Amino acid sequence: MKNQYIQSITVLSNHFNFHVVVSASTNLYAQDTGGAIPELDCSIPLEAQYLKPGDKGSKIPVKIGFFVIDVKEIDDLEQTFTADVWFNETWNDPRLSKEALGKSLEKCIYKENEIWTPQIVIINRNGGEELLDKIARVDTEGNVNIKQRYVGELTSDLDFADFPFDTQDLHFILAAVGPDAEDIRFELDNDTTGQRDVFSAEGWSINLIDGKSNDEAIRTWGDTPISNLYRMDFRLQADRDKAYYVWKVIVPPMSYCTYGVGGFLDRS
Repeated sequence: MKNQYIQSITVLSNHFNFHVVVSASTNLYAQDTGGAIPELDCSIPLEAQYLKPGDKGSKIPVKIGFFVIDVKEIDDLEQTFTADVWFNETWNDPRLSKEALGKSLEKCIYKENEIWTPQIVIINRNGGEELLDKIARVDTEGNVNIKQRYVGELTSDLDFADFPFDTQDLHFILAAVGPDAEDIRFELDNDTTGQRDVFSAEGWSINLIDGKSNDEAIRTWGDTPISNLYRMDFRLQADRDKAYYVWKVIVPPMSYCTYGVGGFLDRS
């Protein structure tokens, strides 16, 4: 009787082009699929949600990769530049490794408040926005990765003493903040650091020179250092194109003046 029922369902399924899972055929279903698919378990220890990895006072190496997608404009007057950049943050949390948990978290995605993450800010940003949600992914070794893309203005102290034959340094500065800031140590991730060959900013030749990490004393109103925070400074070197400046900035006004004087003389 059961076989006839299954055969009838099969005929209807083929005729109307749909598929039915019959509870009476549990053995057949298990045989076809290899068993029930387990639910994804992304649970992590409570301490891994709120406390930094490692012992108290230990330093956490955070690798930073920085890729310059575009430099759109350099504003001499405002001493700002507009950039489109992509950066990576990677650190290791052994509590989240497959060995420690007995399971892999590779298919899991964590929001910033669901997993411990270093608090990192762009300290010389002047507006702009971060385009990606801040989510973390974890590999089997417990390496945690966050990717972000920022588009907007950044401030930089420009020097025009040699104008228009000047070379400017454009800085992109990240700093660790928050309760664990003193335990963060930045390292350059060479594998994810670089730049595109051509940028939008006209009249400049721009190249990523280096990325360096160092301590920076954060001071109170009384000029007393309260903490030493790690910062990562990526430096781009911008060389002004002298020929571009002459032909685009100087020559057009001179041509206008010459035409104006000539026209005035012709009318007289």
